Amino acid sequence: FSLIIDGIDFLFVIFYCVELIIKLLAMDFKTWRSSRWNLFEAFLAIGSFLTIFPQKESPRLVLGRPFRFLRVFRLIRYIESLRLLMDTIVVSMPSLLSIVGLLLLLIFIYSGIGTQLFAEVKHGTSLGRTTNFDSFLNSFILLFQVMSGEGWRGLMNDCKLDVPRCTKTDDFSDCGFPKGATGYFVSFVMLCTYILQNLFVAAILDNITFGLLNEK
Repeated sequence: FSLIIDGIDFLFVIFYCVELIIKLLAMDFKTWRSSRWNLFEAFLAIGSFLTIFPQKESPRLVLGRPFRFLRVFRLIRYIESLRLLMDTIVVSMPSLLSIVGLLLLLIFIYSGIGTQLFAEVKHGTSLGRTTNFDSFLNSFILLFQVMSGEGWRGLMNDCKLDVPRCTKTDDFSDCGFPKGATGYFVSFVMLCTYILQNLFVAAILDNITFGLLNEK
């Protein structure tokens, strides 16, 4: 079966190379180079040589796998709706990068606050060896999980831990902050999940609407 797959892959590579040569012969190089799609297809055709009958677990196979997946993007050039969507995403990139920067800044701030407040909290059902606020890096990674909406209520409940389920003395405390934890997690989820993530959709929809109006 693997030989059949490799044979089909070989035929595709030959087809891409023949197509590339025909385009180069039909157009002068300057005209051909002016199209980003032609450059992408040339990159794809050359890189696809890595996928021709590779040995199992060889470096050539590992490097060639992405080129197999990238072949799907050739469809975008010939399907108008997909091309419009891709152009919209490209045009939206400056706005999206600004939103990403704001999102990372917000996570950075909340990571610092979480490390200061919950670093010593006793581990419970959700807080554990890998998911905790023991360090800034752990807090940063954990807040990415919270941003997806995965298990943040359990983390919040663990961070609300109070006596008698924890130890609280003058010199040591592994208790949480019952009131502070609620405000911390709810505000973070509201800002990241319900506001900033929706800004991604709003930025893309705004550019799609603008593109459709221009076409009309």
